[in-house]
Amino acid sequence: MKPPKLKTMKIKILAFLSLQIFNLSNIISQVVFTEKPSNLQFVSRNLATNKGTIKISGQILNGKYNKIRVVTFQNKKTVADVSKTYNSNNSIIPFSHTDTLIAGKYYYDYDVYFYGTDTLKIRINNIVCGDLYIIQGQSNAVANSYSGLANTKYKDSFIRSFGTSTTSPSLCESDTNWYIADGDGYYNKGCIGQWGLVMAKYLLDSFNMPIAIFNGAVGGTSVSKHQKNKLIPQDLNTIYGRLLYRLKKAKMDNNVRGILYFQGESDGLNPILHDTLFRKLYRDWRTDFKRVNKYYFVQVRDGCGSPSLAFLEKQRQFEFTLANLKVISANGLNAHDGCHYGFKNGYEQLGYSIAPLIARDIYKSNLKTNIDPPNIKSVNYTNENNNQIVLAFMQPDDSIYVDNNFWQLFSIVGENGISITGGQKLKNKIILNLNNSTCKPLYLSYFGYRGKQPWVKNKLGAGLLSFDKVKVNNAQNFKSLNFSCPNADNIIGADSVNGVTYYWKNLSTNETYKTAKIKIKTLSDLIFEYSAKGFCKPDTSWVSIYLDKTAKPNLGNDTTLCPSQIINYSFTNKYSEVSWIDNNITYNGFNYSVSNNSTLIVKAKSNMGCLLMDTIKINYSNPNLIISAPSKICLNTETQISCNPIFKYYKWNNTNINSPTFTASHGINYLQVQDSFGCKKNDSVIIQTYPVTHYEKPSPTFCHKDSSLIYLPSKIIKWQTAGINLPTSYFYKEETNPNFIFTDSNNCNYNDTIKPIIYSLPIFTLGKDTGICDGNTLVKSISSNGTYLWHTGNRSHEISQTIHKDTTWWVQITNPKGCRNRDTLKIRHHVFPVVNLGEDKSLHKDESLTLDAGSGASSYLWNNGLTTQTRSFKGQDLGDIGTYVLWAQATNSHDCSDRDSVSITVLGFTSLKTINKEIINIFPQPAKDVLNVEIPMKTLNNYPTLSIQSIDGKLIHKQTINQTQTIISIEDLESGIYIIVLKIGNQNYTYKWLKE
Repeated sequence: MKPPKLKTMKIKILAFLSLQIFNLSNIISQVVFTEKPSNLQFVSRNLATNKGTIKISGQILNGKYNKIRVVTFQNKKTVADVSKTYNSNNSIIPFSHTDTLIAGKYYYDYDVYFYGTDTLKIRINNIVCGDLYIIQGQSNAVANSYSGLANTKYKDSFIRSFGTSTTSPSLCESDTNWYIADGDGYYNKGCIGQWGLVMAKYLLDSFNMPIAIFNGAVGGTSVSKHQKNKLIPQDLNTIYGRLLYRLKKAKMDNNVRGILYFQGESDGLNPILHDTLFRKLYRDWRTDFKRVNKYYFVQVRDGCGSPSLAFLEKQRQFEFTLANLKVISANGLNAHDGCHYGFKNGYEQLGYSIAPLIARDIYKSNLKTNIDPPNIKSVNYTNENNNQIVLAFMQPDDSIYVDNNFWQLFSIVGENGISITGGQKLKNKIILNLNNSTCKPLYLSYFGYRGKQPWVKNKLGAGLLSFDKVKVNNAQNFKSLNFSCPNADNIIGADSVNGVTYYWKNLSTNETYKTAKIKIKTLSDLIFEYSAKGFCKPDTSWVSIYLDKTAKPNLGNDTTLCPSQIINYSFTNKYSEVSWIDNNITYNGFNYSVSNNSTLIVKAKSNMGCLLMDTIKINYSNPNLIISAPSKICLNTETQISCNPIFKYYKWNNTNINSPTFTASHGINYLQVQDSFGCKKNDSVIIQTYPVTHYEKPSPTFCHKDSSLIYLPSKIIKWQTAGINLPTSYFYKEETNPNFIFTDSNNCNYNDTIKPIIYSLPIFTLGKDTGICDGNTLVKSISSNGTYLWHTGNRSHEISQTIHKDTTWWVQITNPKGCRNRDTLKIRHHVFPVVNLGEDKSLHKDESLTLDAGSGASSYLWNNGLTTQTRSFKGQDLGDIGTYVLWAQATNSHDCSDRDSVSITVLGFTSLKTINKEIINIFPQPAKDVLNVEIPMKTLNNYPTLSIQSIDGKLIHKQTINQTQTIISIEDLESGIYIIVLKIGNQNYTYKWLKE
């Protein structure tokens, strides 16, 4: 029977986000992908947000591209177009793009463009987002086509699988692709089995939810073959390892919604071993697949492996002893060949039976009843004769359907001769008739035989679970051992049976009751004595009520969560069921994670069925971090960046700087802040640099002591030197500061220097200013490379001029570089002093004369060395009789000199003196050959000099007298009159003397 399609119900189920990443080692045109979605990829959704995430990232080599653009298409319609530019100066540029997918019947495609020296386009097609399930077991979990096809009707591109279900380790390892799921094939790419495909299609159509299934089943395998290799969990030689490898390779091992297991035929004769190893397998699942919401176990039936009733009962008990597990029956499927199933009335019906359970447990469908397979709860007599029994089921309100002769699948043991003779359905109960009465204990079993059978089923066609030897209660419908929740009302006993009387005694209080049922509030453990008297002897027993002492779940104290912080709760080993109310939305599961503002309530059902609750208030603090920074700055400069100053501490670029402001340079600047709740937030800002302005700075050229007009360079808006802003044109002088600051249109400053070329001036000098005496000629000669220009117009290197007045000379020389230099010489005109010694004169030897060189001179010089203004002398001072030239030179303060001379003729003495013998005695007189000279000692002591002169003053003989008597020879003298001059000191004595 095909169940009705469920209406879609909007739900919010919190789980963990699955980030699907695939590594590509190949280089595509200088782009290396480290994370890249593959075509047909399946992304697991977050149950809380109904969204999944993919990431595209890698590296651009050699800076070939500097811009990435990602265009997202949802069902061929553009929904996002994002571009990002990177710094192309780097040789290796990392890129990353994360996208969020809404779960549902949406196909997502991506066009990824890389722009640079050329354009690279990469297309990623057909990605969907939904939920993931695992199917495991043996051949009826493989569930390939034995009779009839499933793909024809149920195959859908929104149903997918990863890798291959092959048993080959190498093929399993090498296949890392996603496929459209195949229901009919086996041990091949994308194979999931027929009933898995039907189940997935049902969920897809009911909730618009894409489904991924990983089928790792292998036919003919016992539960021992499904065990985990603890040393090598991903051992590809094992069934468990291959499945785990595929899930981890797809990054999906933490996103499994449910695990469905159909196995046991091969263990049919080993119920205890099967029970032990399946429980071990179940524990390993809980270790490796931590987010599973529900486990589903398909109970096998008679067929290959010939499982016994005791074996089937072990499988039925898994639901009561393993948390969060639901047992489903293979009973009710008529297309059974004794081992496997055909599609119609076989695997198809099984898929339809399982899907509504998943819809209720995971998708919170509005279909709550009539979907669980019938499961026996108790068997009781209906009368005091004990010849009729009634079956009570775990779901008393569900509708029960039976085929003709359904009672033939039931059997009863306990007393020989007692058998079932018929049966009927009365409302939702099954009544079985016995051929006789008995007071001995009886036990009822139900067995699903191979092939087509008359089944007991639910409304959806799921068969009653096989059970073994359930005791028939003697006029009672209760357990002797009961468990109660604290302070709960408990009803013990059963419906009354005609002809039976009842007696209850509370052994703790001695209170008694005489009804079939009693109601009592449980505050502590209780024990009752019970007896019922009817057809058989009184049945006395004891009934115990034990108080459930399971501790309530403890969520801890109210707390505050920070971004990316998650509180994970897990009550897996304490309770049978756990539900969570998060902001008035209910979620089921033993594990729960919360990362937002919430008033979280947990409701846990203990293994005794008691509801236990706890509440916690969770605040969410997400620091609102905003960094204010310029997008660009000038090269080699820093800038102040800041953030909203409301945090406890600030960490800039991995350095604790407790300030909301930071001096940053270009590049990526990181900030981590922490608020008063201890929540941290990271952010970064990229500051780029303006392009460097390439300008042509002026190069002035000029001569020393000159200047050159320079202009503001193009691309520069202003310039300054020595802190002074300059106009657009400026005379650059030799003394100008060579350090300039140029400012471009981005207000970026460039410290630069202007180095002029300065040509040297001609080097020369006219000397110091001077004076020159009137009439003198001044000559100046200069040696310098260049052309000359004198004040007179002369263009030679030398000039000569006679000076008669004060005057100024200048000369200008221009060297080969065109540089001119000028020097000036001031010339002062000086007059001469006047020296006038008068007319020539005659002077007797004994006459005196004074000559005057004139006043006003600063120095004088006579030819006799005298330096006075006047010269006084006698004729004899000049010498003997004759003519003498006397000159005098006067020099003024300007070194101008004048000279004059005069001739003096010396005549004889005007009179001769008589010889004074006290001074000298000369004899004879006259003399002929010799002249005798006697000088007294006192005269001799003055070193006298004696001279003989002619009458005209000519010197004939001169000697110093150094003895008292001296003889002078005169024989060579001509006869005549001579003058004898005796000079003693400064005194001259003259005497006339005659030669014969």
